[in-house]
Amino acid sequence: MSLLPVSFCEDLFSGDRDFKCDIYEKDNKYFVEMDIVGYDKKDINVSMKDGYLEISGSKENNEEDKDRKYLRREREHREFSRTFYLGRVDDNSVEATFKDGLLVVTATKLDNNNKNIEIK
Repeated sequence: MSLLPVSFCEDLFSGDRDFKCDIYEKDNKYFVEMDIVGYDKKDINVSMKDGYLEISGSKENNEEDKDRKYLRREREHREFSRTFYLGRVDDNSVEATFKDGLLVVTATKLDNNNKNIEIK
C-alpha cells in the first residue's frame, strides 16, 4: 500500500467544480479521469510542472442569431482550471487522451527513494 502526499487530491485553486474527476494509482502509475462535457480536444490544455498537473480549458460561443432577443446569456465564454499535486512523476511518461467528454491523464510514478535507516 502506498501513502500519497496529503495534498494529493486537494485543488490549489477553487477551479470549476462542474468538472468532476477521479484520481487513483495502479501499476506504478497515477490516473486522472475528468469529465469535461461540452468541450472539444482543442479547447483543453494539460501541463505538468514540478509534480503539479494542471488541466484547463477555454471555450467561446460565437454563435449569433440576430432573430433572438436574449434575456440572459451565460454560454458566451467559459473557462476552467484545476490543479493537482501528484508528486514525483516521470515527465516524459505523461499522456492524455480525450474521447466522448472524458479526459484521461496517466503519469508513471518515480521512486521516492524512501528507505529505512537502521539505528545503531
